[in-house]
Amino acid sequence: TGGAGTGKTVVLLHRARRLYGAAPTSRIVLTTFTKALAGMLRRDLERLDDSIPIASSLAGSGVYVTGIDALAAAVRDSAGADFWSVAGETVFGKPVAPRSSLVSNSHGWDAAASTLVGGPIDIVNPAFLEAEYVQVVLPQRVTDLASYLAAKRPGRGVSLDRARRTMVWQAIEAYRTHAEASGRMTWAELSAMASAYLESRPQSSPADHVLIDEGQDLSPLHWQLVRAVVAPGLNDIFMAEDVHQRI
Repeated sequence: TGGAGTGKTVVLLHRARRLYGAAPTSRIVLTTFTKALAGMLRRDLERLDDSIPIASSLAGSGVYVTGIDALAAAVRDSAGADFWSVAGETVFGKPVAPRSSLVSNSHGWDAAASTLVGGPIDIVNPAFLEAEYVQVVLPQRVTDLASYLAAKRPGRGVSLDRARRTMVWQAIEAYRTHAEASGRMTWAELSAMASAYLESRPQSSPADHVLIDEGQDLSPLHWQLVRAVVAPGLNDIFMAEDVHQRI
């Protein structure tokens, strides 16, 4: 950890080189918050040592450089049909049909909020509902009202009693129903599903080492994905972050 310009990314790149040199057959994932930043990491790694193979796919030998959301998509693409049944059961409480449309995490919450006409203003709020879904519902694998009523909500800032939670869950159910009918999925949902799928296969982790740049911008769902991509062990996860630079 350190401030801007202190060399965190430089350390990360040298560590990737070191890990590859120690075990050339190892599978190293180098990831960060966006596709553009991942491109810069790939360029700088090639400048540091162009003999290091850049893996073209997840689980390939060498260094696989990718954005964190693209990493979730890579898990989906390598999983096949089982992805939708296994991960769907964990995340949504039932197998889901393949969805080809990926949308932003904010997509669809205006319509979901509109189902709560007359409710408290701090709940009938698309931004609040989206954050509740991404920070509470998806990370805790909440699939029904009973589990949502029992879910912990540290740091959320808005107190929800049983009646309010029931209202929020009504909006979430409306959101999920419409998304299913439209064949769409958010990047947050994809990340949750990728983690769930990998957790169902703990003996076949697709990476030996994961290195993360700009770690301060990763969400709880991203961290679940990182943990699932590599099994706990020596040099499994290394992160560079600066909380003062949050996007």
